[in-house]
Amino acid sequence: MRSILFVPAHKSHMFEKAFKSEADALCFDLEDSCPGEDNRKQGIENINKHVNKTDKKIIVRISHWEQVDKLHDAGYIMYPKAEGIDTWERINWALGPPAILLIESAMGVMNLFRVMKSYREFKDKIAGIAFGNEDYLADTGCSDYSFAQNMVVTCAKAFGKFAIDTVHVDLDDVDNMFHHKCMGAVSLGFDGKLCIHPDQVAIANKCFTPSKNAYDRAQKVIELSKDEKGVGILDGVYIAPPMVKRAEKIIKKYEHYNNQN
Repeated sequence: MRSILFVPAHKSHMFEKAFKSEADALCFDLEDSCPGEDNRKQGIENINKHVNKTDKKIIVRISHWEQVDKLHDAGYIMYPKAEGIDTWERINWALGPPAILLIESAMGVMNLFRVMKSYREFKDKIAGIAFGNEDYLADTGCSDYSFAQNMVVTCAKAFGKFAIDTVHVDLDDVDNMFHHKCMGAVSLGFDGKLCIHPDQVAIANKCFTPSKNAYDRAQKVIELSKDEKGVGILDGVYIAPPMVKRAEKIIKKYEHYNNQN
């Protein structure tokens, strides 16, 4: 998922626009952007009534554990402020959809690997891990959250899960700053971006899809690897098995998203 667009669950008038967006997935929010129990009750009703009207991937970010049992057609449940063993045990008990852990605190970052390793026998219950920077900044008081990003993406990849980078809340310079944030996330190994505005979606999709140049080069690497020697030189760059593995991933991702479009 290159782009996950947040939609306040209680605002049903926003659903149709979200359905028409280019987002790979929609995250109907029952937490921060849906304050108050009355709004959340309405949000659950809206989700159950409308989400079957789209073929997009559907994620619901819950605010309370018991909401899982009330949701009928969610493809994934996003668990906010995931921090430790208690989080995983609650997810394991729920008979709902696969989980996306949203890591938003210092404790969540530091516990993530231990929790994933301890409960790896239930690996199919967790589909991916996402990072939320705003709560993390509030928790730690830092202004640079690159350490947390690296911890989240590395842990996700260690256990074969997708990794989604945090929202970018400044909407004044989407073309430049948001693009810069997306490319930074790509360089760290993230697979996609949380989006809070439809204007961010196309940029995220472009950034997290390998370029045609990257695809063409990856194909050349694969061709070169067919040599019995197993290594070679391409445009002055040494090519060995790790580069071939990376090229295979680039080709797979490029073809997946271009066939999808």
